[in-house]
Amino acid sequence: GPPRPGDRGGRSGRQRVDLFEYQGKQFFGSFGIPVSAGDVVQTVEDAVAVAERLDTYPVVVKAQVQVGGRGKAGGVKLARDVEGVRAAAQAMLGTRLATKQTGPEGLPVDKVYVEQGSQIEREIYLSLTLNREKGRIAMVGSAAGGMDIEEVAEHSPEKITTVNIHPAAGLQPNQCRRMAFALGFKGAQIAEFQQIAMALYQLYLDK
Repeated sequence: GPPRPGDRGGRSGRQRVDLFEYQGKQFFGSFGIPVSAGDVVQTVEDAVAVAERLDTYPVVVKAQVQVGGRGKAGGVKLARDVEGVRAAAQAMLGTRLATKQTGPEGLPVDKVYVEQGSQIEREIYLSLTLNREKGRIAMVGSAAGGMDIEEVAEHSPEKITTVNIHPAAGLQPNQCRRMAFALGFKGAQIAEFQQIAMALYQLYLDK
């Protein structure tokens, strides 16, 4: 799963808050960061209702648990019709999802997120985390993103780019461009990435 910045207490006295995916996406949307349309539900029938409201397939049904590795554990299902949504929601709600991070006992699934599917050309990884050694926020990215990012970090660290952000200067355009190039973006994508990165940094500071 993604690095978990911050800790309980610390110099700021703030408590770390673990978010569900849908809560994180609500924050993203409020800061102008693009997110796919979707909604969180607690029943199978409500999951079907969201899919019908989205009115486009495929949709993705995603177990809402605060842990990484959901996809490989069966907690992320692609549905190509209403019956697929129903089957996926039934398979998740009221069960426990066990991943590498949870151990065999797993975590209870009482909510699923039903989201509009995307035509995925490639997957990248991007995060902001606290670099404790330098006392600075770091933007971390990799063009080799996706479900295997932990393996990339362990076995191919050269595929990960880190930019340390000076607390007084903040995230700079040249740092955004450096990360954009490392992630393989070109042309108009670079300016779009800079807008997203700047919004992510503001979100990190504010929340």
